[in-house]
Amino acid sequence: MANTNSISLDFTIEAWIKMTELPSTAGSNFNIISKRDRATITDEAYDFFIPSGTDQLRVVFSDGVGYTIVDCDTVFGAGDVGTWRHVAA
Repeated sequence: MANTNSISLDFTIEAWIKMTELPSTAGSNFNIISKRDRATITDEAYDFFIPSGTDQLRVVFSDGVGYTIVDCDTVFGAGDVGTWRHVAA
């Protein structure tokens, strides 16, 4: 697959993750998948991660002009640590 600055906003992101601790315990975001160039905000991009403040799956995507934040229903707890989990958005 070629790497371009353009993406379709109709997409699915999936991954298997296994956390050693919750992001809120670690005090940092748990990045799962990201496609963006931090040097420019004009590219179309996305981030799939678990913020440390909520322990809830989040997708942020940009169309090159603005961005949209979507919080998924999934919130992780202590029972998810050390266990493989399938995540998708």
